[in-house]
Amino acid sequence: MTKNPHAESLSGLSWKPSDTERSLQTLREYAEWEAQRQVDWYQSQKPAALSSRMRLAAILFGALGGLLPLLKATLPPPAAAALSRFAGISEAGYLSLALAVAIFQLDRYFGISSSWMRYVTAASAIEKTLEEYRMEWANLTAQLQGARPTAPQLHQLIGCSTNFSLAVKSHVEQETKAWVTEFQSNLAQLDGELKARAKEVKDHVQAASQAGNFGAISLTVSNGGSADGGFDVELDGNRVEERASGSKCGIFPAAAGLHRIRVTATIGGRPAAASDIVEVSAGAVAKPTLDLTVLNAPPE
Repeated sequence: MTKNPHAESLSGLSWKPSDTERSLQTLREYAEWEAQRQVDWYQSQKPAALSSRMRLAAILFGALGGLLPLLKATLPPPAAAALSRFAGISEAGYLSLALAVAIFQLDRYFGISSSWMRYVTAASAIEKTLEEYRMEWANLTAQLQGARPTAPQLHQLIGCSTNFSLAVKSHVEQETKAWVTEFQSNLAQLDGELKARAKEVKDHVQAASQAGNFGAISLTVSNGGSADGGFDVELDGNRVEERASGSKCGIFPAAAGLHRIRVTATIGGRPAAASDIVEVSAGAVAKPTLDLTVLNAPPE
């Protein structure tokens, strides 16, 4: 910001009767120039244009992201198929929506739109205070009717300029405090979101690591369709399936290693069973096949 050219003159003010008018003029010019300097600085900042562009881009990308899938859905099937060979319409729609969200987040975290609103508010408040000061100064000097101010009147004029300068500083201070509060809030929110994302990634890695120690079993019971009301499946002595129909049964997850699998049922009213040892590999599907054997009736 440009230095106030009247600042050095303040230290040399003289309140002798012959110098009073010049000193008051210097004091008024200093106070008005300082206020106008603050207004010019706020108005010279450029977040307004950037904010408008970012909001417009977010709106356009968001609208485009919603329209692209609809375009694909409304086109005739041959045209949609031909278009899909040259461009992934749905993928482009997702990318467009992601860009809209990213632009919005950048605007929010860097406070571009909010800083523009703060600057406009602060400049308007200082301009209002400046206009009130000018009117008050005109009113006080009009009471002098061209005469030199008395001591009380002189103190009143000086107090008017003092209150005005402090009011301008107060507006600037309020805007600065609002910026600091917003900046700290955005940092805290960003920190919280990053920690949450980090926890999600950690949990995902742990889950993937744990999932690496498991596999699955796709059991085929060749004559399971002949069972009366389906068949039951036990894994290591624990029943994992009841009254499975057809000839297929899936078991997931199953820890990597050796397992004893047993199938029981009734066929034609007579008990039937089958069992085997199955080896399950991590991340793989074991595919054992069993054949139910009808058990001999016990002797009478």
